[in-house]
Amino acid sequence: MTVVKILIALNVAWFFAMVCGSSLKSILIPSSQTLLNWGASSASETLAADQFWRLLTCSFVHVGIFHLGINMYVLRDIGREVEAAFGRLNFCIVYLYAAIGGALTSILVNPLLVSAGASGAIFGVFGAMLAIVWRRPSMFPKGYLILHGKIVLCLILYSIIFSFIDKNADNAAHFGGFIMGFIAGLCALPSADKTRKRHLKQVAATVLLAVPMIGATYLEHASLAHKPEILAETHYRKAVELLQEEKYEDALPLLDRALALNPNNSSAFCDRARAYIELKDYDKAMADADSAIKSSESNKIAHTVRANVLQKLGDYNQAIVELTKVIDLDPKDAMAYNNRAWSEASAGLLDQSVRDCDRSIGIKNDLATTYDTRAVAYILQNKFVQAIEDLDHAIKIKSTDGAFYYHRAIARSKNGEASVADDVAAAKKFGYTPEKWEPALPG
Repeated sequence: MTVVKILIALNVAWFFAMVCGSSLKSILIPSSQTLLNWGASSASETLAADQFWRLLTCSFVHVGIFHLGINMYVLRDIGREVEAAFGRLNFCIVYLYAAIGGALTSILVNPLLVSAGASGAIFGVFGAMLAIVWRRPSMFPKGYLILHGKIVLCLILYSIIFSFIDKNADNAAHFGGFIMGFIAGLCALPSADKTRKRHLKQVAATVLLAVPMIGATYLEHASLAHKPEILAETHYRKAVELLQEEKYEDALPLLDRALALNPNNSSAFCDRARAYIELKDYDKAMADADSAIKSSESNKIAHTVRANVLQKLGDYNQAIVELTKVIDLDPKDAMAYNNRAWSEASAGLLDQSVRDCDRSIGIKNDLATTYDTRAVAYILQNKFVQAIEDLDHAIKIKSTDGAFYYHRAIARSKNGEASVADDVAAAKKFGYTPEKWEPALPG
C-alpha cells in the first residue's frame, strides 16, 4: 500500500472518529473546542501548554467533510506521482516536515487561530514536486505539470477566496508548508547516483533540516508561550469546555483569569455573563454584558446576553429594545426575532410577538423554539388549536425540550382535552422552569 493511501485512510478515519466522539454537527462545522480536543493546534495549547505533538496531529484534523474531501482529492491527485518520484520514506519525510512547518508558520502569523487540516502538508507536497521540476525536469513531463498544476492552482484560489469568507482560513500554514516542502524536496531529491556517499549526504541534509525547525519551535515558545493574550486564551478555552458541561461555578475562576490577562476579550465577558445568568447573579451578568458591549458596540451576542438579563429581571420593554439592536445588526438572525417575540409576549404585545415569530420562521423554518414561542402567544390569545399545531410541530423537530410539552399541556387543557398527563410527565422528565409571566400547568 502506498503512503498516500495510508495518509488518506488516516485522515478519513481521524475525521469520522472525531464526528463519532463529538456530535453530528461536526460533519459540517466542528467547534473550535472539538478540533482542539482531537489534536488541532493553537499557541495557547501547543506552546503555552507544552503540547508540541499538536504541530503534527493538527494536519489530520479537518474542519468539516468538505474540507476533508477537497484535501484528500488533491493529495491523491498529486501525491501519487510525487511519492513515486521520491520513494516511500522520502515522501513521508517531506510530508511530515511540511505539516510541521505549516503549523509553526500558522502559530507565528496567527497565534490565537485554531489550525487544522492537511492543506499545509499538501502544499508541501506540491513544493517538493516543484523542487524536482527545477532540479530534475525530465522526471515530470510538461503535460503532467500543466494538468496537475491546474488542480493545485484551484486549491490555491479556493484558499484565497475562502480567506475572505472565513477569517479563520489558515493561509499562513499553506505558505509555510509549501516552503518547507520545497526545501525538504531539495534535500531528498531522487538521483541516479546510488552510491553510499550520495545516500549519506541526502540523509544528513534531511536530518539537519530538523535543526532549524526545532530552533523555530524553541523561539516561538520563548516569545509567545508567556504572552498575556496567549495565557488568557488557554484559560478561556478551558472555561468554554466547562460551560458546555454546565459546570458554571467551575468555569468562573478560569474566566476571571482570562479577563484579568486580556480585558478586551468581549467573548469572555459574554460567556461569564451567561454563567452568572445560570447562577442567577443578574447584577454581575449585566455588568459583564455592558463590558462586552463597551468593548465592541457591534457585538450582537453581547446585546443578546444583555437582553436575556433584562428578560430575567422582568424589564421586557428594555429587552425588546436590546433585541431590536441585534436585528438591526443582523436582519437575517432568526433567533433574534424569536427572542424579541418572547419578550413581546412577556410584555403582552401578542400581535407583535406572532409577527416576529412569522419572520423568524420565514428565515429558518426548522427552529423549534420559534414554534413554541408563537404557541405561547396563541395561548395568551386563546387560540388553542393553533397553539397545539405549533407545539406538535416543535416536538416533531425536537422531542427533548420540556418547554414544548409544558406549553402543550396548557393548550390542550384550555382546549378542553381531558387527559394531558403524558405531556405533564414529559415536561417534568425533560425539565422546564417557566418564567413568572407564563400561564401555569393545569391542576
